[in-house]
Amino acid sequence: MAKARNTRATKESINYGYDSAFPSRLRELLEETTQDSLAAHCGVARQSVAQWKDGKTKPDIYYLEKIADFFEVSTDYLLCRTEIASGDVTDMEIHKRLGLSQEAINALNIINSLITFTEDTEDINLLHAKERILILNNLIASDYFYDITFHLIEYVVACRQCMIIRESLPDIGQNGDYYRINETLLYSFFRDYTNDSDLSLFRANKHFNSFAESLLVESELLNMQGQLEEDDFIPLRALIKSASEKNEREVNDNGKKKR
Repeated sequence: MAKARNTRATKESINYGYDSAFPSRLRELLEETTQDSLAAHCGVARQSVAQWKDGKTKPDIYYLEKIADFFEVSTDYLLCRTEIASGDVTDMEIHKRLGLSQEAINALNIINSLITFTEDTEDINLLHAKERILILNNLIASDYFYDITFHLIEYVVACRQCMIIRESLPDIGQNGDYYRINETLLYSFFRDYTNDSDLSLFRANKHFNSFAESLLVESELLNMQGQLEEDDFIPLRALIKSASEKNEREVNDNGKKKR
């Protein structure tokens, strides 16, 4: 067993370098700060940090924890064992079970925390947190979620194919029939993929509209109107009144013409 561990450790040392997990993660984190700041925190020379980020040397467990403390991330994140930066056990479990990114978890936590936030604010982004969570739950639990995401994937793939064809056009040849034949084929493919992308986006929008309509029967969402201020409905009422008056005038004018 000890021999197997030593063999594995030797292979890892041989393969360790610039593109290894830790150096790559460290370079990513250093984009938000300086090597000097990290070196000062760890109590090492700047050259040591430079060697860490270039994959020339590895920090031991003591410095690994110091680096994690400096960036306020977990050591597992530093070693690319997880995509959850925080050491929050709950967040890591959510990521492990559901595959949600750190950004998605943070966004959901923020929205959820705003449920108890006072409604006395003019910031639209802080309003109706409970309803936002409810809509998200309805979307994920519905068949529309699978339809919408499927067609969005189709859309992205078709757009990517269009980009590849567009990038290929200058390189397919210079002169003669061969160039014209290939150019014609590529433009044909480009047109087909463009049509595919438009159709996929149309289908995704169609399913999203159907989902939006399904929310009209959601009783909890219907109560959202009661949480709005009376002043919010004044422009709507004015618009309805104006349309009604216009319709009434047209009816009267048509009646006079007939007489």
